[in-house]
Parts: sequence; structure tokens; C-alpha cells
Amino acid sequence: MGDTDRMEITIRAVQEHEYPQFAAAIFAAFSAQITGPTDPTIERWREVIELDRTLGAFDGDRVVATAAGLDFELTVPGGVTLAATGVTAVGVLPTHRRRGILTRLMDRQLDDVAARGDAVAVLGASEATIYGRFGYGPATWMQAWTLSTVGTVGLRAGPAEGLELVDIDTALEVVVALYDRRRGQRIGAVSRSPALWRTALEDPWPQEDAAARPFAVVHRTSTGEADGVAIYRARATEKADDETRTLTLFDLVGTDEDVEAILWRFLLEIDLVHEVRASARPVDEPLRWRLEDPGRLVTTSTSDDLWLRVLDPGAALAARRYATDDRLVMEITDPFRPANDGRWLVEGGPDGAAAHRTSDPPDLALGIDALGSLYLGGVAPSVLARAGRVVERQPGALARADVFLVTNPAPWCGTDF
Repeated sequence: MGDTDRMEITIRAVQEHEYPQFAAAIFAAFSAQITGPTDPTIERWREVIELDRTLGAFDGDRVVATAAGLDFELTVPGGVTLAATGVTAVGVLPTHRRRGILTRLMDRQLDDVAARGDAVAVLGASEATIYGRFGYGPATWMQAWTLSTVGTVGLRAGPAEGLELVDIDTALEVVVALYDRRRGQRIGAVSRSPALWRTALEDPWPQEDAAARPFAVVHRTSTGEADGVAIYRARATEKADDETRTLTLFDLVGTDEDVEAILWRFLLEIDLVHEVRASARPVDEPLRWRLEDPGRLVTTSTSDDLWLRVLDPGAALAARRYATDDRLVMEITDPFRPANDGRWLVEGGPDGAAAHRTSDPPDLALGIDALGSLYLGGVAPSVLARAGRVVERQPGALARADVFLVTNPAPWCGTDF
């Protein structure tokens, strides 16, 4: 049953015959044009979207706002995977903004997520100012960079051997398997369904533009097992006075950093390429430290990656692991879901944790959005305290919390959904 108010806006899951209108509303909310209900992008996203996890805001029989959820496994500190909802397709038509529809959508969606038993929800924010008021906090960060390959690029890596150029179908098989092996080692990584892989990699380029088609290279062990893959595009960019051939990386995955370094060496040594560009990379990308000239790698942007919303503080805090054996009492305020307000005790260490409500004096006071930022260990509590987001209630608590909560390497998602 949908809920209706005096605005006559009803919120409910969309049905199969309503999906084209749902998808068109998403595009319109982001001022994007489509060719019609059979637009290839709409058809590809139908493979990803689960209709029973959609929410449409209906004005009469018209979809005027949208939201959807995806089933994810999220890697949290300690290499533990936690069921999480990936929030996507959130938008309101320009004709229906500032009527409270988005707030109602977010409220309904969080109710649905909690009812499923997911302790956290995650999203990639197109507008960072929107989601804090709903309790989300930026939890991972990413960088984009360029690297000049003019001249000799010194790189500390094994020789570019055991490499094979393959077709995109073979590359997809390899990268899916390798990613699933590797994501348990990277805090902040989420599972990727076959449909999400196809949407992300199989066809992000125009069919009619042969120069835009990607290349793929696989690295194999001495026994022929694939243990690394890179998918990239190399094309010329016309400038006023010359032509620059740029290699753009789509994805690079290896079983370990040494294999990935071999793939990087291959990419950096391709003939007639003047620069390599990568986006959505970890903020602590080790490639910089393998370069003899680290200044070649120029960061062009640093931006938020994954935003996280804790719905069940007890379950979420008990699910992850901690760097030291300690106990911490956090006094949490959650204006959007005040049932979470109160003091929560987490006792844990590298081997496990427990968390529950308590009446003990608090060590730290913080909002639920700040807890979302802290949860994966990507920012120190003392940094948020300096920004006025966390308050130390007991002397020395911030120093303890920094060691207790922060993780290394930095959490990173790198998945667009």
C-alpha cells in the first residue's frame, strides 16, 4: 500500500509496465535526454534494477520522483562482508522540487532497508549537499590523475611479461572473477552483479565509434592462470598546436599489488601514448611510490566516493573489526531516525566485537552522519573533532578512538552505481 498526503503524491514500487516511465523520470531529473522508452541505456539499466526495490512518487499516474535499492555485500574493516543496500536512481523532476517529496522517499526507503535487516545503506552522491540531512556521511574518497609518459618512465615493477591482449568478453570473465577474489581485501568495496558489470564496462562507448572501443590485456602466471587484467582506451585528442594520444583506464585488477604494477608498466610503456588518465582511483594509490619520478602523477581531483548511512548502530558496530582491543561509548544523535539516539557501547578488537546500548558515560558525542564517515575507518575521529563534527567527552578518548577505528589502506569503493 502506498501512503498519500494532501499533495496527492503516492509512493510505491513501480510495476513492469511502469519501468520505462520510471527510467525516463530518472534521466529527466538529471537533465539528460533519451531517445525514448527503448533507449539502449534504459534497457541496460533494466537488468540492474530490481522492481520490488524501486520507489516511485506518483502524481496521479505520472512518475515524478524515483529511488531504488540494490543488494550489495560491503567489505568492512577486518575483511568482513556486510549486507548493505546500495541506493541509486534518486531524482525528483524539476516540476516537483521543494515539495518534500525527496524527504518522503528517503524516509520510506530507509524504513524498507531497515525492515530487510540491512544495518547500513550506501550511495554515490551526485549532489553532496543533499544526503547529510538524511544521515549519510562520506566514508570513502577517490582521486583522478594524469601521468605523462613522454620520455622514459622509471617504474619499480616486474617486467611486462606474461601479457596477452584479449577481446572484451574474455576480459569481462577474467575481471569479474578477479574482482570477487580481491574485494574482500579492500575495505569499502561492494559486490558487483553480472548486470552491473555489463552496464559499467560492456558498452560505455558508442558502437559507431570504432576508435572508442576498448582494449583489454590479461596477465597470466607461468601456469597460464589469469591473475590480472586492465581494460583501457587509447585515442588521439586534437589540440591547438599538436595531437596528444591519451590512454584512459576503465579498470585494473590484480591478485596483488605486484601483479597490478606489471599491468601499470605495460600501460605506461605503450608506444605513441603521451599520457595516462585514471579516475575513481584510491587516494593512497601505490603507483605514485613505484615511480622514480613521483611528480609525473598529477592529481587532478579528489572527491567523495561512497557515502554510508548507519541504520542499526549496534549491528553495524558489531560487524566490523578494530585495530586495538578497547571499548568506546558513543553518544549518537540521529534527527532523521531518532530511535537511534542514545549511547552505544562497542567493545572489540582484531578478532571480533560486540555493541549495544548503554547508560555508561560517553567517550565521544557525534551525529549519525559522522558515524557513517567513521565507520569504514577512512577518517580519524580527531579530524572530525577539529571540524566540529565529533566532541570528546572523556580526556584521551579521541586519541584512543583514532587508533581503534582508523584502517589502512584507506577504504575505497570505486564502483559507480
